[in-house]
Amino acid sequence: MIKILKVISLQNKKIKLDVLPEIGGRISSLICDDFHVLRPIPLHDVKSIHLFKGGSFPLAPFSNRIKNAKFKFNGLEYNLNQNAFPHAIHGHGYLSEWSILERSNSSVILIYQH
Repeated sequence: MIKILKVISLQNKKIKLDVLPEIGGRISSLICDDFHVLRPIPLHDVKSIHLFKGGSFPLAPFSNRIKNAKFKFNGLEYNLNQNAFPHAIHGHGYLSEWSILERSNSSVILIYQH
């Protein structure tokens, strides 16, 4: 069964933005004056391998690489999922569904809870 993704489209005279709240709240397309600012994600073929090859996604709750998927803070050691063995990278918000808090013709507020 093919899942139809919810696409939130925001548009004015010059800019069109498409957001995918169900797969990490990512921007799947950003077009300004008919120019693709970001490489668009092909919505007809959304697979995990394609998600890093276009668009943009929030790095939440942390960005970049955490060496060996662990860190210390205030004397406590935290262990993270090793999603780029043996490290953790880009958080896990990009893998989760985000909720729509508010939406208008010109803006959207998405919420990520972990």
